Amino acid sequence: MIFCALLSALPGAARAAGGAATATQAAPAAALIPLPSGQVVTLFQVIWPRADERRGERRLRYRFVAPRIARDAARRVDARAVEDDMLHLCTHVALPALRQDGRQIDEIVITLMARPVPFGSTDPQVRQFIDTFLPEGDQCQWEGL
Repeated sequence: MIFCALLSALPGAARAAGGAATATQAAPAAALIPLPSGQVVTLFQVIWPRADERRGERRLRYRFVAPRIARDAARRVDARAVEDDMLHLCTHVALPALRQDGRQIDEIVITLMARPVPFGSTDPQVRQFIDTFLPEGDQCQWEGL
């Protein structure tokens, strides 16, 4: 199942050291990422798990801005296409960055947002898709509910 949201990151970009608080880093200047659906997204934020998070709770979050998921977008991308895009972002953006970094995490969370929304906030005017994946070797496995 997909929940509304969008966001992405490039391998090695937007790294942050894990500390007592959640490590968050803004994305580098407007890296455009083309996706299988034909939409182009930009990396907005990468959030690494805190160093004190226990096994089973360590989540690497990649947040992307995807204007074409907006309800009023001229060429709106539908939910089915977003599923494929999110798997692509996990496999080709988040997973390579994780492997390069070497930290141990339990899940990768991909978020797509029609426009930026601060982490942990909601905005009923902004369509978002959020999905969770398990890193398995060189693949992302969708973690269905």
